[in-house]
Amino acid sequence: MKKTSLLASLFFCIACCLCSCQREGECRVLIVSITDNTLVASSDSKEITFDITQTVYTNGAVMSGDSAVIDYKGDRALSIRFIETEGRVIELDELRNSDDALLTKPVTDEE
Repeated sequence: MKKTSLLASLFFCIACCLCSCQREGECRVLIVSITDNTLVASSDSKEITFDITQTVYTNGAVMSGDSAVIDYKGDRALSIRFIETEGRVIELDELRNSDDALLTKPVTDEE
């Protein structure tokens, strides 16, 4: 009886210690959605929600669909670093129908 109660209390103490440890680290994510207080990101096909009320942004602001590196502790994002992507260059000479006119949207006074 004493052994089982001792083992049960030891197991309980170990479980409490492990649960109280907060995860921390850095992860590369794709931002799914962002609000004033929370950020939902996708990493390795799972979604993670972070609290971003006191987050520091480096390398620019982020939007949905951007890639970023997040330094976190528990469920709080400490810093979010935007990962820039290279722009695409379209060579007009390589278009299939080079005789066609290049269509653009006209600029209005409202824009």
